[in-house]
Amino acid sequence: MLSLYDSLLFKDVTVLDGYIYTSEPGILLSVFSVYFVVSLVVLGYMLYRANLELDGIKKVQLKFISAGLTLTIISAATVNLVLPLYGIYKFNHLGPSFTLFISLSMIYAATAHHLLNIRIVLSEIWAFCLVLMVFIWLMANPTVFNLVLFLMVVSISALFVRSILSEADKTQRLQEHNSQLRKDKEELRALDKLKDEFLQMATHELNTPIAVIQGTLSMIVDENIGGFDKRQREMLKPLLDGTRRLSRLSRDLLSVSRIDHEKFQLYRIEADISLIIEQAIDTFRNWADSKGIELSYNSPFQAIPKVYVDPEKIQEALQRLIENAIKFTDEGKVTLSLGAKDQYLIINVIDTGVGISKKDQQLLFNKFYQAGRFSADKPQEQQGTGLGLYIAKSIVENHGGKITVESDKRHGSHFSVYLPLASTQASESVTRIIASEGATASSEGLPRVKERILGDSARG
Repeated sequence: MLSLYDSLLFKDVTVLDGYIYTSEPGILLSVFSVYFVVSLVVLGYMLYRANLELDGIKKVQLKFISAGLTLTIISAATVNLVLPLYGIYKFNHLGPSFTLFISLSMIYAATAHHLLNIRIVLSEIWAFCLVLMVFIWLMANPTVFNLVLFLMVVSISALFVRSILSEADKTQRLQEHNSQLRKDKEELRALDKLKDEFLQMATHELNTPIAVIQGTLSMIVDENIGGFDKRQREMLKPLLDGTRRLSRLSRDLLSVSRIDHEKFQLYRIEADISLIIEQAIDTFRNWADSKGIELSYNSPFQAIPKVYVDPEKIQEALQRLIENAIKFTDEGKVTLSLGAKDQYLIINVIDTGVGISKKDQQLLFNKFYQAGRFSADKPQEQQGTGLGLYIAKSIVENHGGKITVESDKRHGSHFSVYLPLASTQASESVTRIIASEGATASSEGLPRVKERILGDSARG
């Protein structure tokens, strides 16, 4: 280092065979030492802050540069400052060579971790070499043509390098944007997980008090608890209805959370689908009667093959379809029937309600969807969470089946639940049963069947 020979830093320097042999401290050595230490501290702090703020590839690049810089500083300080304190001067000339550490670390970071854009560097080298060659040619042959050629090459090279720099800048910004998107995605995923955990906790905590309130109100309204006159019981009916809606909302949110996080478990057994349908219908018998709607199930004369399903879950899916059918049917009927097609047993839910537009049918099974048929100008009875059909579809699909819908506005709706049969023999058995009644199986239901009307006030 040339500064070591400055009389302000060192004086009475004795040089022997190219090495500093002895020296005395100069008047500015202490100032230089303080400056050197402060510079190292500031540099270390800047690198530390940069390490905290950067992420991804930039953080890796910084680590390599920091490692090379640290080795360079330690090595240079050792041979130029520490060893001379002990009278060892023969290694001073090695000081500049330790910059090799920082150089190698930058080269490695540039090649292996893209510290520098190699494409830009090569483009600049190519442009420089081209301009240099034309310049040498111009100096050797100073003509007007060569001068014009030189200016053209300089202009083209500048435009070329500029375009490369512009493209590299766009690429870098795109990479930074993608990196930010990935980071935002992870944050949203974490927030979504927290939201679902909160919903699960909240619904579990709410279920018990809601059940107690609902049970008590139900017993009062149904006159199972005395001490209330007719007027008081009528006043409590809206409260009971609100509690039931709150209970249904809590149940729906919990079901959706389980479905979305693949915690939806099925306990399949060999089940009688007719019994499941009848139990699902019984839940809504009183409601259908109160609206004057005919609620019926067309069951075949002979027993149909059993299916391997989770009876509770399939019943829940059917209940949601029946509930929607009754909710959006002001007069007429809601009919359930069985059919078979290929390897599927088909449960049809047909109503004579308001129908569904073609546009709404495409989004009908989406979570929280309530547009069109579920618009805000509908009566309160027809308002909901938009989760029922989504849950029903998820239940059926988890059984390996599917739900389809056919409908026209103001002409009713036809929902079909397809459940896979246990075997080909079971499918053929269904076909034989239906054929023995004088018709073939179809998704429209089973022809020539007996009809069981549910509800005393059902209309034919």
